[in-house]
Amino acid sequence: MSTDRGTNHQGMTASVTVGVDDPVCAGHFPGAPVVPGVFMLGLCSRAGNAGPDARLGALRAIHRMRFTQPAVPPCEIATTATDIIEVPAGARIKFSITVDGQRAGTVDAEWEVGSV
Repeated sequence: MSTDRGTNHQGMTASVTVGVDDPVCAGHFPGAPVVPGVFMLGLCSRAGNAGPDARLGALRAIHRMRFTQPAVPPCEIATTATDIIEVPAGARIKFSITVDGQRAGTVDAEWEVGSV
């Protein structure tokens, strides 16, 4: 698995390439691997930590998490923040997720935020 983190004019982004034998897919599901949704939520957290001014802390709440297609390895998964809303001592961030360049889901979650 390789990860590329960074920011762009659209906001926080992160991407990862997941291979067929990647440990993240172990047991999910034998013989027909699928990247778990919780892994994609973690990729959103990585994107949030890519910015130079803030670090995402503990996940406080998932307001909505929806996947419209499975991430079947080998594949490239990317996430981009589409909206960031400041909340007391935290941030509610909406992410768009793509698999191999195709829209695959959204995450709307809230994290604690601390400075670097």
